[in-house]
Amino acid sequence: MTRQMDPDKMWATMQTGSAKALGITPAEKEGWMALGEDKAKFATEVLRDVFKAGGTGATADYVLEAKPWTGRYVEALAGLDDVELWHGDEDATTPFAAALHLKGKVPKAALHKVEGFGHELGVFILEARLDDLAVAPLAMER
Repeated sequence: MTRQMDPDKMWATMQTGSAKALGITPAEKEGWMALGEDKAKFATEVLRDVFKAGGTGATADYVLEAKPWTGRYVEALAGLDDVELWHGDEDATTPFAAALHLKGKVPKAALHKVEGFGHELGVFILEARLDDLAVAPLAMER
């Protein structure tokens, strides 16, 4: 994350450096290059701002993965339909075992294992998934 704090430096390293120098997989580097300079720099700015805001999100994720799940919501999770989980098989930050753990809590979920991607997988699938959600009918309980 430290290497990616400056969007211009990140993009320069992306063009001349190795994926390893950026702490990403080769597939992710190809993905960043395919996104292009403007989107890559914008995503870097977003990540930088989140990182500077503190680690509460990462801490919350760790608590969810490391602690036993109890309470009524566990039963509700087991009944959820139409849930998709996406996880890179080379994620060193949150190993694929965490996705399997979550799949166990939401057994009807479809788990998509994405070969060659690590923790940055979301950058590459987020836009398409949001587009899918934007055209889906909304069902809300009141």
